[in-house]
Amino acid sequence: MKVLTGLFLLIMLTASCGAPRSYEYHLQNLTNTEEGTIYLETTGIGNSENMAYNNAADRAFTALLFKGIPGSMQPMPMIDDEEKAKGEHKKIMDCFSSFDCYSKFITSSEKVGVPKNEGRAITVDLKIKVDLRALRSYLEPVSY
Repeated sequence: MKVLTGLFLLIMLTASCGAPRSYEYHLQNLTNTEEGTIYLETTGIGNSENMAYNNAADRAFTALLFKGIPGSMQPMPMIDDEEKAKGEHKKIMDCFSSFDCYSKFITSSEKVGVPKNEGRAITVDLKIKVDLRALRSYLEPVSY
């Protein structure tokens, strides 16, 4: 019986140490700023602060492009069909795989608070203002 209990505890310990964590994040519309922009606060996670801030921007743009931001001036997604856009407009959509692309549409950004270490991951909060007009113009070939 002791062997069985010990084996069970070892399995549970191993599973809890190696299992990837599921992190929740928030994305919220802060205020309506000047027309044609949106001001968001988002959370990012990464192995370094830089990766976490890039992840925060990525989450904001993913929501803007494919989900919309409820309660904002952009409640609907900018692109209705993510899979179709990725297939037919690969060159444009590939741009959004790097922070260099996002930065073209970010008019201001502000780090909020201090980064938090959560095990091996770092969590950060970021406020960004996105130029929706410029983003829409860039996406015109993709819009359906």
